[in-house]
Amino acid sequence: MDDLATLTVGASLLCGALGVAGMHVYATGRARHQSLVQRLADAEGQPLPGPGRRFTGVDRRLRGTRLGRAIELRLTATGLDLTPGEFFVYTAGTAIGLWLIAQATLATFFGPIAAVVTV
Repeated sequence: MDDLATLTVGASLLCGALGVAGMHVYATGRARHQSLVQRLADAEGQPLPGPGRRFTGVDRRLRGTRLGRAIELRLTATGLDLTPGEFFVYTAGTAIGLWLIAQATLATFFGPIAAVVTV
């Protein structure tokens, strides 16, 4: 029984170490790729293409409202690379997800409370 516990702990530590090493290799590879793209764009004298934006329809509609302008001002002040539409959709998705998780794990009463706390 003692050998099984030792084996399990050793396997868990090995998997954790391999996971951390994999994430490190992924992150450094991504940074090297961005550096290469930047150097190539600078050498050709062309500007880098901007990142593809998601939820452009939501963003367009939201920017026309007072709430959208307030979100845009706050995002600009923080320096985040998000549009108001992306921020709104991510926040709404997180609130709905936490609503469902809290409702399923705790009680029906706690679903809306978790969503309000999220927002």
